[in-house]
Amino acid sequence: MKAGVFRSVSRLSARGRVVSSKWVFKVKRQSDGSIERYKTRLVARCFSQKPGIDYDELFAPVAKFQSIRLLLALAAMHNPELHQMDVKTAFLYGSLEELVFMEQPEGFERGKDMVWQLIKALYGLKQSPRGWYKELDGALKSLGFTRTVSDHSIYVRNNSEGLIIVGVYVDDLTIPAANPNTLARFKTEMSKRYEMKDLGELHFILGLQVKRDRVARTLHLSQKQYIDTVLERFEMLNCKPAKSPLRSKTVMSVRRDHEERADQARYLTTLGSLVYAMLGTRPDLAYPVGLLGRFASDPSVTHWEGVLSVFQYLKHTSDLGITYSGDVNSLMVSAMQTSPLVMLIDVESQVATSSGCGEERSAGNPRSNPRPRSPQAMQNMSPLLRLLVN
Repeated sequence: MKAGVFRSVSRLSARGRVVSSKWVFKVKRQSDGSIERYKTRLVARCFSQKPGIDYDELFAPVAKFQSIRLLLALAAMHNPELHQMDVKTAFLYGSLEELVFMEQPEGFERGKDMVWQLIKALYGLKQSPRGWYKELDGALKSLGFTRTVSDHSIYVRNNSEGLIIVGVYVDDLTIPAANPNTLARFKTEMSKRYEMKDLGELHFILGLQVKRDRVARTLHLSQKQYIDTVLERFEMLNCKPAKSPLRSKTVMSVRRDHEERADQARYLTTLGSLVYAMLGTRPDLAYPVGLLGRFASDPSVTHWEGVLSVFQYLKHTSDLGITYSGDVNSLMVSAMQTSPLVMLIDVESQVATSSGCGEERSAGNPRSNPRPRSPQAMQNMSPLLRLLVN
């Protein structure tokens, strides 16, 4: 009510479709899986909304996984302040451009002939994410930030106060800042506009657990809690661990007529869970997930057994992740333990190579010496990377 989200009007005055609503209950967990709090939220049920009538544009960008990891890698390299903030009930700050009416929620009935006319972008509406993004985009630009071309959810401000970058993923803000004063001023500016939750130093984002050692200039990312949750969800938490994601001499082929068909919905759900881990901190899953994904349109029991084999590998390697070093000449991405894939990313030329099992390359390894920066290499760099490396 205090946010001015709605006003009660007569049902007879409601023009257009009246959407229903429901209460959603959720358990919010910390990075270690422990319960942080219980929360409830009223959401609109948007399945009855029609394009061109109830909404128009929907697109609302969020920060790419690659961009978030790049910010964290640069934090390990340059050792800035690295904090996180959360906007409370973010969507309620977005304004609606269309007339939207909603049934009164359960427990709030004030006359059967009354409905809500929504003024703000309530959670659940199809246009709510875009409404919030436009609001935040305007706010950050008014504070002197510039939106990057390569990722429209990364904002940069570099003035006399110092460099500060904001990575936006819906209502989560990842904030590397050159110094504490710059960071404190930004937090004050945001708190004047929105009800914010200051989460302090970054420890957990998008299912990624962040462990930072500012003295050693290292930053480690892992998804152990996410992986354990996925294993429990698919009843594989107590499975037999495996050292390889696929059994040796595994051959995958299109399902034949005499082969038993696997549950496609379950197969796609499990693949989606593996893809999220792969995109986050587990590039070693790229090959098995890519291979199993080829047969998603008609999976067989053999393909499903391949998925289970990947789960067994995750059970054995749930602690693995990515570590960024603070070497000023290159970014080293390695596993905390022996891993089938160790990658060295040369920031200046954006060339990635892989080594064999258990081999970690570092600045002391002659094969991993950074290449000298050339004008051509600078031109090939993404605008965001070129801005931040300079």
